[in-house]
Formats: sequence, C-alpha cells, structure tokens
Amino acid sequence: MAEISQISLENKIKEVAKETGAALVGITSKDRLVGNECSDPSYYLPSAESVIGFAVPLDKEIIRNYLKKTDLSAQREQSMHEGRLYHKLQDIGAALKEFLESEGYEAVNCKVNMDYRKYKRRRKDLETLKQLFELVQNEPDHPLVQALKSDKIKLVNPNLTPYISLRYVAVASGIGRLGWSGNLVTPEYGARVYLGAVVTNAKLKPDPYVQEVPCNRCKVCVSTCQGAFFDAKESQKVKIGDIEEEIGKKHVLAKCILSCGGLTGQSKYKTWSTWSPWRVDIPDNDAEAQKVLQQTFRDHILTGGAKAKNILRLTTDTHLGFGKEVKPVENFDVTCGVCQLICWETEEERRKNAQLLHSSGEVVLENGKKVIKK
Repeated sequence: MAEISQISLENKIKEVAKETGAALVGITSKDRLVGNECSDPSYYLPSAESVIGFAVPLDKEIIRNYLKKTDLSAQREQSMHEGRLYHKLQDIGAALKEFLESEGYEAVNCKVNMDYRKYKRRRKDLETLKQLFELVQNEPDHPLVQALKSDKIKLVNPNLTPYISLRYVAVASGIGRLGWSGNLVTPEYGARVYLGAVVTNAKLKPDPYVQEVPCNRCKVCVSTCQGAFFDAKESQKVKIGDIEEEIGKKHVLAKCILSCGGLTGQSKYKTWSTWSPWRVDIPDNDAEAQKVLQQTFRDHILTGGAKAKNILRLTTDTHLGFGKEVKPVENFDVTCGVCQLICWETEEERRKNAQLLHSSGEVVLENGKKVIKK
C-alpha cells in the first residue's frame, strides 16, 4: 500500500506542475545529484530527499525574429518573453511547494536563475555599488572613485557557483541531456527551454534518464558564440548520477559574461553582432579575458550613461535574481543567449537559425541610438 501511495504522490506532483504551465516535468533522488558541489540539494534544504525538475519552452517565431533582427522591437519582444517565462517557472514552483506542504512535506522553490552561493550580503552589497555609481557622477574626486580608477576595487568575480544547477537537475530527472554547448537539450524542444526546480524531503521514485542524447554534435552552437566560451574541438566530462556527459570544453566564464552580459556585441565574428552596440575585443587567452572583464566593468561604470546602467542591471540580477518581486517583465533585457536559442529539435532547424543569425547584421550606435545595419 505504501508503494501505491507513493506512486500517486509522484503522479499528482506532475499533474500540479503541468496544470500550472510546465511542458516537461521529472523527478530525481538526491543521490543522483550529490557529489557535484553545484547540484547538492541539501544546500537548499538540509533534509532534502528528492528534486522535481520542470521546463517551459520558448516560442519559435519570437526567437527567429530576435535572431534575424527583423527590427528593434524583436529584442524587446524576446526580452519580455523571457521575463514572462521565468515568472511562470516561479509560479509552477510555488504551486508545487504549496501542494507538497499540504501533504505534510517540506519544500523549497528554487530561484529560476542568477542564484549564487557567494552572495550572502546581497542587498547591502548592491547598495554599496549604487553609492559608487552616484559618486562617479557627482563626486569624481572621492577616494572610492579614485580607488576604482586605479584598479584597487575588484568589481566582479566570474567564478560563480549556483545554489543548485537546474541543468543538472533536468538531466538527473529525465528531462534532457547536456549538449555540446553545455545547455540542456530535450528531445521535444531542443535547448529552447527554461528550467525550474523544487527541492523536497519527500522520498520520491526517480524517473528514468533520457538514454539517447538529443545533441548530435552538429556544433552549430559554436558558430554563434561571440565570446568563444566553449571549445569547437576539445571536450570535457561531466558526471550526473549514472550519466557521464561529454560537452565542449569550457573556457573562463569571463568570456561568456563579456558577450552574453551585453558588454560587447562583437568579438570573434566580425560580420554580425549580438544585440549589444558596444565593442570589446575578447582575448583568446583565458587569464587575459579575466583582466578584460574587470577592466570593462570599471570603464563602463566610469563612462556612465547606458554603459553604467547595463553594469547596474547585471549586478542587480546577480544579487537579486529574476523573481517577479525584484524584476518585473519590462526590466528584462536580452542581448545574446543565442547558443541556446538556435538549438531546436532538428539539425536542419539549427542550421537555418544560425544562417539567419549570421546574416542578421550588426547593432550599432548612431547619434546615441541603437540601429540595425544589415
């Protein structure tokens, strides 16, 4: 009888997730996740026994307009689409948490993105940075501003460890597998999914892994990364439960932050750009890329205007996350993410997406305003 009750609980969990908007949902035991620092569920809940992973897909038409830069509104539409989906994931997790607690279990709704272990004094650190922004504009001779100019203030640490890796949860719970880019790839939607998770002390039966890897190693994703964050040839292994994933070798996260964070729109590929109008050369050498990231953060703060606002946006996201209580839909501002967005269900679609991106032109500034140059 205990087994029947347990199965019905698992089925009900999945019903709640799908009724709230999840397209994909799976369950993993904590045993599949322990051993990886970034995916140990006990960091969220010391009594954790299981994790429920879930996903929502992105709209194909919105993605394609964004990739091919139909007009300036395409970026705004993709940004707000992202915001709505992340908030939907938050709602799905809240519904699962409420259901599990009604059944007598503990549960934690994991943050959907930008949730890092090193940020313990989130709001206080953010207020300090805001103060620095004001000093740059109003008191340029202030000692803090002079310290910033002389590189005595470290502005960013790109070695970020999440509370829990939602991608690892998705692999362990049978939603998908890791592709060459390191993004989760699902049989149903490719990589065009956003992820959520709920940690609980309910001891649930885990779902089977996805056995056939949806990524066929076409490596189209490599041709879309202006930061050259992952390697085209070298690989690395990632162990998740009984699964050993092979993904493209990752370079320093600084390369991804420079490009995907909107600090530069063009570096490796000069015939097209992301939606960022700014330009910074990203070195091939990883150590040099780390230095360039620190320097770019400093320079953009000191420049002020839109560049400084972008740094404040990035920092706020990193400290506070994407929850609806801190980040309204209209505040989302996507400039890249294309390694994930181009990866659809079939190789034919992926290559078409990459072709659209490569012929999309550049976003540049003219008279202080963004324009698309084909």
